[in-house]
Amino acid sequence: MEHSIDADRFEAWALFLSAHATVVRLLEDELEEKRGLALTSYEVLLRLSGAERPWRMHELADSLLLSRSGATRLIEKLEKEGLVKREMCEGDRRGIQIMVTPSGKRTLRAAIPIHMQGIEEHFTRHLSQTQATHLRSAFKKILNATEAAHHGTSQSA
Repeated sequence: MEHSIDADRFEAWALFLSAHATVVRLLEDELEEKRGLALTSYEVLLRLSGAERPWRMHELADSLLLSRSGATRLIEKLEKEGLVKREMCEGDRRGIQIMVTPSGKRTLRAAIPIHMQGIEEHFTRHLSQTQATHLRSAFKKILNATEAAHHGTSQSA
């Protein structure tokens, strides 16, 4: 099978992967060092605290790009730390819903400034407004196209 990715696009892909891995590692290290909080735990607390209703386990796993078993292990850890709680869903004995606890909300509030400072330091300060606009547009286009492909619809460019 022959591939027709030109050198510039392939380098953009490789640089995207490298930049993503590097920035995520830095953000993870900063949260761990300053707040003792893993980046995935931060993401769970952020999603749950902003939710209008409790999340189901499968919704959380999908939003974090984790397997169901990986999400379950993470939630079990956060529950032991008192940051989230799980309850049976009303009317669905098999369903579990997850909510952030007051302790989880306090932990999140303490971590947000560290995380936002890290995003500024390692990502946004290196982009002009025009570059940020172009990146946002490109990433939206990619996400829309892949979501459409995943759901079996066609997406035009």
